[in-house]
Amino acid sequence: MNLSFSRVSKSYGQIKSLDKVSFDIKSGEFLFLVGPSGVGKTTVIKLILGAIKPTQGEIVVTFPKSKKKKGGIEEIRRLIGTVYQDTRLVMDKTVYENIDLALDIIGTPKEKKSQMIEKVLKKVGLEDRSNLFPSQLSGGELQRTSLARALVIKPLLILADEPTGNLDPESAWKLIELLRKINKEDKTTILMTTHNTQIVDSLKTRVIRLKLGKVEKDKKKGKYL
Repeated sequence: MNLSFSRVSKSYGQIKSLDKVSFDIKSGEFLFLVGPSGVGKTTVIKLILGAIKPTQGEIVVTFPKSKKKKGGIEEIRRLIGTVYQDTRLVMDKTVYENIDLALDIIGTPKEKKSQMIEKVLKKVGLEDRSNLFPSQLSGGELQRTSLARALVIKPLLILADEPTGNLDPESAWKLIELLRKINKEDKTTILMTTHNTQIVDSLKTRVIRLKLGKVEKDKKKGKYL
């Protein structure tokens, strides 16, 4: 899945969150979207998901040949996994049941669910936590559950909005290592927003920096574009 923002603006009343923002994301990329609070990072996430519409400009999604090409918002959402800072897990459901909810949404046949859930639990290292409830998990385990829920639908794109914001350094790095592994092995495109400059500076990957609703810098392979 390729994404293209072309002179996209988004206003909330008199407040302009994004101002003529343009960038392209190619399939298989791992990139960070950074900048101070209030510069439009979460607005970009919401626009990609279709939760809000741009005030001006165009967002184009291009599907690979192996996928359907209707491009409707519901179809796009089925190909996107999301991971949030607050995890958004259902507290009265187990780890297994939380992941199962994602499969319900996309209409996965019941007979296929168990194998799919077991596979993602193994990938994120939570095989022995499947019957526990969120209240019984550590912060890192909560985020890995959230990641497993995103992965189980086999997304083309993962949107990770401040996923390490509530984690201790060790758990944060474990999550980043998982995301990098998923990007490398599964070729899943990953767009991550973060305030963690240590993580951003330590990884040699693309960084888009927003300032006052505009793209201030687009850094790739050590050079600002």
